[in-house]
Order: sequence, then C-alpha cells, then structure tokens
Amino acid sequence: MKKFFALMLATLMLVSCFAIGVAAEEEQVNRVIITDGSDLAGWAGEGGSGIPEPVLNETLDDYPVVSFTYAGEIFNEGGWKNPNGDGAKPTNGVKIHYRVAKTDVEAYDLTGMSYLIFDLYVSDPAMVEGVTFWLELTSSGTQDKEERNWRKTLTEYVGGEVVAGWNRIELDLSSTTSDSGFNVANWNFMRIFNSQGFNAGEGFTLAFKNVYFSTTSPKAEQAKAAAVAVTELFAPIADISSGDITAENYETVKAQLAAAVEAYIAADTATQAAAEATYDIGKIERSVTRALEKYEEELNKPAEPETPAEPDAPAEPTTPDVPDEPATPDEPTTPDEPITPDAPAEEGGLNPVIIAVVAVVVVAAVVVVIVIVKKKKKAE
Repeated sequence: MKKFFALMLATLMLVSCFAIGVAAEEEQVNRVIITDGSDLAGWAGEGGSGIPEPVLNETLDDYPVVSFTYAGEIFNEGGWKNPNGDGAKPTNGVKIHYRVAKTDVEAYDLTGMSYLIFDLYVSDPAMVEGVTFWLELTSSGTQDKEERNWRKTLTEYVGGEVVAGWNRIELDLSSTTSDSGFNVANWNFMRIFNSQGFNAGEGFTLAFKNVYFSTTSPKAEQAKAAAVAVTELFAPIADISSGDITAENYETVKAQLAAAVEAYIAADTATQAAAEATYDIGKIERSVTRALEKYEEELNKPAEPETPAEPDAPAEPTTPDVPDEPATPDEPTTPDEPITPDAPAEEGGLNPVIIAVVAVVVVAAVVVVIVIVKKKKKAE
C-alpha cells in the first residue's frame, strides 16, 4: 500500500509539472515570431543543382505547410559528396534555406532571446536514424559567415524519440557547436543540410511550422519542473546508507526508492539530465539498494545460538591450617603409696556382714530345733 501511494505521488507530481509547463507556454509572450509555415516566402532549396524546392503540403496539418520531399540516394554534405556528380555542384542532398523575406524587415534583433523553437515534420524517422544534420544561423545573409551552428541527429535535436509526424525542437542558443562572429541583433538567415548520406527510397518528407525565437523554452520549463518532481522523490533517500534501515522505515524507504527510480526512468532525457545535475541518481539507487539488501540479510539470518556462560574458574585450593603443636604432656606425678586393700573375698563370696547375719540366723534356727527336739523327748 505504501508503494502504491508513493507511485501515485510521483505520477501526480509529474502531471502537475507538465501542467505548469503548458501554462507557462501559453502565457509566454516574449517571442520573435518568424513564420507559421503557411507560405513559401523565405524558403528555398537548390533547384539549379537538382535539390528539391519547397512546396505547400495540404495533407500534413489543418492548413498547408511548407515541406521538402526527397527520393533515392541522398549524398553526404547536402549532396556535395555525390560520387556521380561533376564535383562542381551538389546533387541529390537535403539542402533547406530560409532568408528573411518580409518587405518591412531585413533582419531580426534576437537580443534577449535564448531559444530557437519550431515544429518539424518527419515522414519516416527510421530513414534518417543516426544521420547528422547541420543547422546554421547567420547574420550575414548567407551561409558560413557570422554564423552559429549545431551538428546533431534528429533524435538529439528533438531531445528524445523522433516520431513519424510532428516533433517539437527547442534549441538553446548558447549551446551551439561553434560561433564565428554571429551578430545576435541582426539575424537574417538559416540553413539545414545532411552531413551523412541515406536512402530516401520513394520519398522522405521534412516540413516546418511555428518558427520563432523565445526567452523561454516550454520544453525546458517542463523538464525543469519535472526534474524538480523527480529530485523531490530522491531527496528523502539521498543520504541513506547501510545501517540506516530499520523495521520501522524498511517498507517506506523501499517504496520511495521504487517510486523515484520509476519516475526517473519514465522521464525524458532532458528531465533526467536536470535531475542528475542535482543528485547522482545512480549512486543513490545503488546505496539505498545495498542498505535494503543488508537489512533483509540481517532479518533472514538464523539466530546465533546463545554462547554458554563460562564456568567459574576453580577456586584456588586453600592451604590447610597447620595443626597446633601437641601440648607437651605434664610430667607424671609420683602416685601415692597404694592402700593395701582388704583381702578380697573369694570369687563369688558374700560380704562379711551378710555372712555374720546369716550365721546368727542359722545359730538361732539350730537352737530352736534343739529346743523342739528336747520337748518332744520329754513328752515321750
């Protein structure tokens, strides 16, 4: 659920930025408008050298627009490298010129302007994939003098995928490849030609409309706003490293990383470049991913068995008490002279007193018997 809300937040931020960019484009009024492309005034090819001249094509937009259509083998450097030519004139190349043609204007003062903006129609991008085109601006009324120029593929001019149809091109005037004395207050000429050759088959068309110079670039503003949205998604996780992930923030950080990376991948190259000017996106992604993985490893690691307590060290044996020295026995005293005991009675004899009593009783009994005997004799 947290991941869902994070992704929703990223989407809403990007959408809001695009809306701001569109509003900025609608409100932009500081422009030097050259042509909407609805007439041929100022446009030219090189018909004398066999290079197509422009025509108004009524099928490419809601109104006829200026277009150039080529066929067959297109040679390098605008046709100059045709191996079958006489070497004196170019043949069969892309060569497009625009000269200021307004009766009341001989040149345009571009002071304060920062961008050249126009819409370019491409009939089949695959035919010119990887082909470099020159675009020259001069203040001399002709090529190669007082000039600023670019040398790019159409993908680079567009800043992303070139579609079959209309593509917006917005060129920063400060980003030109070279500058040979261009007078920004006196612009009056533009030329476009191919640097590498290609096969145009049965027909390859380029068309132009809405050509103007501007102080701001809608695409650049959109990219800037989108970049802010992307960098704001990376901001909360920019400083996270191993050890910063806890049970409380794991799900949140994981969702934030997913949302930020998804928004970055979905952005165009201009937005990505603007975001990378603020943060090292790759470094943040690697750092947070490692931190999350480390937390997961720690979480899934089996518990370490408890370390048994160390047994107490055996007590040091105590030294037994040394027994006291035995007391020196007293010297035996000389016993008193033993008292001579009465002669012991025979073993088993009676005490003399008892013997005396018994003797008296016996004597008395004898006397009684004698008396009785005497009386008995007298009686006879």
